[in-house]
Amino acid sequence: MIDRILVPLDGSKRAESALGPAAAIVRPGGGTVVVFHALTPLAGRRFVRSERDRAASYLSGIVRRLDARGIRVETRLVRGEASGQIARTAREARIDLVLLSGRGLGGALTGPLGSVAERVLETCPVPVLLLRGTGRIRRVLVALDEAPESLRVMAMVGETARPLHAKVALLQRGGRKEPALARAVDVLARLGIPSRIYLRSRRSPGTIEEVAGEVGADLVALSTVPAGEALGGEVEELLRHSERPLLLVRRAV
Repeated sequence: MIDRILVPLDGSKRAESALGPAAAIVRPGGGTVVVFHALTPLAGRRFVRSERDRAASYLSGIVRRLDARGIRVETRLVRGEASGQIARTAREARIDLVLLSGRGLGGALTGPLGSVAERVLETCPVPVLLLRGTGRIRRVLVALDEAPESLRVMAMVGETARPLHAKVALLQRGGRKEPALARAVDVLARLGIPSRIYLRSRRSPGTIEEVAGEVGADLVALSTVPAGEALGGEVEELLRHSERPLLLVRRAV
């Protein structure tokens, strides 16, 4: 179960669009949505105090909205550069998933919150789901890696897809089914999630996007390098040249 989801907010409606999926994914009855806002330190004590008061009032309004839906909520109002504070809060607040909202094509790089999204993807130690667009997530494509990384991805995909009633497609490189693929199918079967298998001779951003289009995927999930390292060409290509949401699970050190 996903017990704690962190949703960074910047005051924009686009960032707030992540609240709906967060409420749907978090464990019902006991999970918590942690709403986060970072204040960039500026000169002038009076101005900073005024900004903090406005931000606190804004987060209180968000809390009331989620409370009305029966969602347990916590707030984090911090000072400092947003991406670093998001990564720090994810560690300290025992977050299971960070849910960010981006913008369409190249969504990690644009928009009020998007200017920090790529740094969050690089530095955050927990899985990050980058939303792009406003459509519902109905089908997830998982680009499988070697075990045990594929199992870490599948655990997060399963807990994300199940409450959304989403189907899952599995993409594996190679011409035959590897043990990691069988284990991935077993994880989904135990959760009651329908799945299909796609084998391709090679794996590349183009192949991932091609299969995602073939299955009508609303979300692509994959693992990448440990937190703090450069994302790598595959993820960067998907960020810049795909319009689909991305679920990124960091590899263990």
